[in-house]
Amino acid sequence: MITTTECFRQRALSAKHLVRNAKKEWFTWELEHKLYDHPLVPYEIVIRLKVFNQSRDQQFTKKRYRHSEVNEMNNRQTAYALLRITMGVIFLFYGIDKFTGGLGNFVAGMNKPFSGKLPSFMVMPFAYVLPFGEVIAGALILFGLFTRVGLTISGLLLIGLTFGTVMLGDSPTVGHNLQYQLVNFVLLWFVELNQYSLDVLFRRTKPVGFVS
Repeated sequence: MITTTECFRQRALSAKHLVRNAKKEWFTWELEHKLYDHPLVPYEIVIRLKVFNQSRDQQFTKKRYRHSEVNEMNNRQTAYALLRITMGVIFLFYGIDKFTGGLGNFVAGMNKPFSGKLPSFMVMPFAYVLPFGEVIAGALILFGLFTRVGLTISGLLLIGLTFGTVMLGDSPTVGHNLQYQLVNFVLLWFVELNQYSLDVLFRRTKPVGFVS
């Protein structure tokens, strides 16, 4: 036969078990109802546990949101790095190719189509500068070193190339140059995402936080 003391002890253990679960588990309606109905659990304890669980829920939600922010930012930074490296490779090896074929040959070949359309004193200096500009800009963009400078150089070179192709009436090349210029614009506009680069390694740009 269960004595009054034994019954009280069992109820006390039950109350202790409920309170422990309320601290560890999510504060469900069913658990709250059990706590309210238990004769040995004070009303103040139930309220405190409820507030405690609400605070824990809020912290969990904030932590999960912060984690999603970090993942999204990492994805954006990775996408930027891939696009930047691609652009750098294109400019760098276009420039190297002009040197391997002979700089003099390239300048002469570039000057010939502009005969009668643009004077040589405009075409030839640009033709001499172009391979050096492409190599320098391509290397800077590829490795993410002085990235803003590299993108500015490539943008200026694209303006000069587009002007020349417009004078030649070469519409397909004008369209291609415009596409390169749009990519250049995107890279320069979102340069704050340039975290996988030598600029960040040498602390030339500050780490960026999540931008909504």
